[in-house]
Amino acid sequence: MNKHERRNACRRFNSIFVFSFLVLVLFNILQPKEEYSQLENRYLQKFPELSANSVLSGQYMKDMEAYVSDHFAFRNFFVVFKSKMEYLMGKKENNGVYVCKNGYLMEKPKTLNDGLIEQNISAVKTLYNTDRYNVTVSVVPPAYEILKDDLPKNVYRDTILKLNAKLNDAFAGTGIVYADPTELLRKHKDDYLYYRTDHHLTSNGSYVVYHNLAKTLGFIPLSGDDFKISDVSREFLGTTYSKSLKKTTPDVICDYRPLETPRFKVKFPYEGTEADSMYFPAHLKEKDKYSYFLDGNHALTVIESPNKNGKNLVVLKDSYAHSIVPFLANHFETIHMIDLRYYNDDIIKYMGDNDVKDVLFLYSASSFMSDETIQKTAAYAENSAYLNQGVGMVFRTKPVGDGYFKNTAFIGDSLTDGLKDYANLPDAEFLCGTSMTIDALNTRQAPGGGTIMDRIQQGGFEKVYIMLGANEYVVESNKEKFIKKYGALIDTVKTHNPGAIVYIQSILPVSEQEQESGYLKNDEIKRYNQALLALAEEKEVYYIDVTRAVTDDKGNLISGSNTDGTHLNKEYYLKWLDYLKTHTVGASAEDGAGGESEEELKTDIDIKGLAQMVLQNVAFHDSLGEISRRVLYASYGLDESMLANAAGYRGGGATAEEIAVFEVKDEGDGSKVKQKAKDYIESRKNSFQNYIPKEMPKLNRPFIYANDKLVVVCIADDYGKLESKIKAFIK
Repeated sequence: MNKHERRNACRRFNSIFVFSFLVLVLFNILQPKEEYSQLENRYLQKFPELSANSVLSGQYMKDMEAYVSDHFAFRNFFVVFKSKMEYLMGKKENNGVYVCKNGYLMEKPKTLNDGLIEQNISAVKTLYNTDRYNVTVSVVPPAYEILKDDLPKNVYRDTILKLNAKLNDAFAGTGIVYADPTELLRKHKDDYLYYRTDHHLTSNGSYVVYHNLAKTLGFIPLSGDDFKISDVSREFLGTTYSKSLKKTTPDVICDYRPLETPRFKVKFPYEGTEADSMYFPAHLKEKDKYSYFLDGNHALTVIESPNKNGKNLVVLKDSYAHSIVPFLANHFETIHMIDLRYYNDDIIKYMGDNDVKDVLFLYSASSFMSDETIQKTAAYAENSAYLNQGVGMVFRTKPVGDGYFKNTAFIGDSLTDGLKDYANLPDAEFLCGTSMTIDALNTRQAPGGGTIMDRIQQGGFEKVYIMLGANEYVVESNKEKFIKKYGALIDTVKTHNPGAIVYIQSILPVSEQEQESGYLKNDEIKRYNQALLALAEEKEVYYIDVTRAVTDDKGNLISGSNTDGTHLNKEYYLKWLDYLKTHTVGASAEDGAGGESEEELKTDIDIKGLAQMVLQNVAFHDSLGEISRRVLYASYGLDESMLANAAGYRGGGATAEEIAVFEVKDEGDGSKVKQKAKDYIESRKNSFQNYIPKEMPKLNRPFIYANDKLVVVCIADDYGKLESKIKAFIK
């Protein structure tokens, strides 16, 4: 080839090269830009915005380089080609993923960042130290740790073991429970606990972690036989496959459905959507099939179950929780999953608004070592306005014991009367009665004589709880008048009890059935309660929304909580009391964390057994609950020193039905107790005559059995052969 030909050949080559380059550039410019790489399972770099700051800092050129790298033509081909060549050369790690035995592609753990881990531990402690929550931490180890025997030779490092040791040491003795699932996962390591092509647990592994959490979170886990286990996909290629692009057998996704399948409702408040299942089959047709569980990542996910057990759990989490929480949902009324990477509201306020006392930090080891957003919990725990209790709404607090209610007045109607029967608060004074209204406080008798208003004005109370309104005319046209009278009552209480903590309790709603047939309407009650909250703020007192303890998601009394649509049964009176104990102001260490139970007395007659015998042999319309000796003594106006023992049962206020059994110390005192019983029944007649007149026939013919040592009182429709049964029992 001569010089001229060589020159022409070079020109042709240069022309072809320039033309090809221009075509490639033009193709890169014109081809549609993907936001997400299905192959690599990640978002691609967006075209950077040009600004003076980005140019001067050098960030613009870095982002542009990343953009070009992520969007050049035929990129997927070259990415796969590069990966295959590296494996052909014997390389066992690509893009942070190890190629392991048995087809596993295991993610290499992040470096142990002691500073960041300490900050995350501190954040957990800061939340716990608010004294509002029971806190559990569960950090799930990766396949790298549990299946370390499958790793390539000489790559294992004890990073995860060091993390676990650090967490164990940090939380030991603090009250925070560290529920480490490592050993239980090791025990079941041959049970396909981790996906081969993804960093998450399989449903089998999630089931193991669920069992590990059971004791800590206070539930009995379901056994494997309680579930129907089904494969839903056999084509899952997850995150570690996308990073390594190593050809391997796809994973199987399965789900565990309880044989007795409850209906769950799943809500995504940020998106304003909801679903009737925790599983989303549409994702099984996509690359990210793991989003089958709870629809993938959301800032806030709320799972509501039909289990009306009052147990609410907040799970602060990463995506590892998505396949674990469906198991936990079988044991809680609601689970609130918060992903701090995306959630930016006040979590303290959110947990208070939703009556949460149990918090679970559920993270993968990788996230706990690297996720700085966990530290948001500390910021909220230190700065949330919700923690700084002002007047008005009372937020959740550390539980108090019965000592908190010493020198306390409870002012109310028959609902408060029911609370008196079951609360067992001997150092509190109950100024209440059936059909009570604000006006009736001026005429109704107090236990020690005089009117209830007289007793309020005598003063001496350190705390005053008020629940009135159910017997008022609860309609919009009467609301202003009602609030004015309520405000005057607050002024009277504060004037005569200076320094007392005054609580307005919300008016309780009625059941759905009672709302349809009765005069009380829950929408009106809700509006009255809103006005009472505003009144509390105006009068600088406190408001407790007791409705949260006893209502369903529609704002009605929970089915099974009441006997007549209005009055609670014993279980829910105690839930009311528990709510008061966890919503307090001015509590001190001396108030304690629990109440004292009555000592079991052994006397000549099995008094408790006798009361139970009466309960079993008399037909009652009401659901009677056991009441304490002290309540019986106070109700009947009896001197405790003359009595050896007592036992009884009483309804929730819907009826006059009850049982009371008294044993006196000295023979002859039985007649005194019998007279007190008659006086008590007369007072009950006065209460029920205008309140529930249909109960008067029972009160007009009470059953009273008495001898020198024993008095038995029973109020019911029919007593049958009760007297002969009592004689046979005490013979």
